[in-house]
Amino acid sequence: MDQFVYNLNKVHSNVSFPNEVEADGQLAYLYVLLTKTETRIESTTYSKNTHTGLCNKWESFSPIQYKKM
Repeated sequence: MDQFVYNLNKVHSNVSFPNEVEADGQLAYLYVLLTKTETRIESTTYSKNTHTGLCNKWESFSPIQYKKM
């Protein structure tokens, strides 16, 4: 798996994929929390503990760097 992620990251210098590892049957990736049970994989939305939930309106006078996700 490490070699696969390494090869993905070599494709373009502006794209970077982290090598996430499952812990306790859960894997958080790209705002989705995947949970593995005995019979299926469930998904829910996920945000890090540091996520404030605040968003800028595009029309606001904030710098553009804060408007992009």
